[in-house]
Amino acid sequence: MTRIFTRLLPVIIALLAAPVAVADGHGNMRGAALAFSCAACHSSAASAGGIPSLEGRDAAFIAEALREFKSGARYATVMGRIAKGYEDDEIKAIAAYLGGGK
Repeated sequence: MTRIFTRLLPVIIALLAAPVAVADGHGNMRGAALAFSCAACHSSAASAGGIPSLEGRDAAFIAEALREFKSGARYATVMGRIAKGYEDDEIKAIAAYLGGGK
């Protein structure tokens, strides 16, 4: 299993087991839930096709990249569309979760 999927598995289980909304807290469940779809393209196993893995990236790098995709400063066919859908607090939560506190 990839590191990202391994980190997301407990979140998936928790979300399926608890039908109530989970508030963002020290565990950053919100960031985990938002980042769930990232693993499909950005895990080390999936990245063989030229999509960069997010493993080892720090939160600042991830947040900056998402903001650049959102603004159009960084071009991408798919990420620009995805990033436009995130609010700044969602970008921070995703980056904090994927960055692992780095």
